[in-house]
Amino acid sequence: MPNTNFKIVYSLRIHIILEQNGFHYITEMKNPQHPNYNCWVYDASPDFLAAFDSIQRELERRSHNG
Repeated sequence: MPNTNFKIVYSLRIHIILEQNGFHYITEMKNPQHPNYNCWVYDASPDFLAAFDSIQRELERRSHNG
């Protein structure tokens, strides 16, 4: 049975960092809530989720520290 756990990334910044860290998206699609923007679907492996959480925490930390 194939893995059906996916994570949709709506942030271009996070998407670029993930790609730089070796994670490649499965497909790119239009953002359903904002059709002028794209979003990316990734396999939600444990390694991906750990990297995603780390990136998100670091970006939040940067935004709070100016």
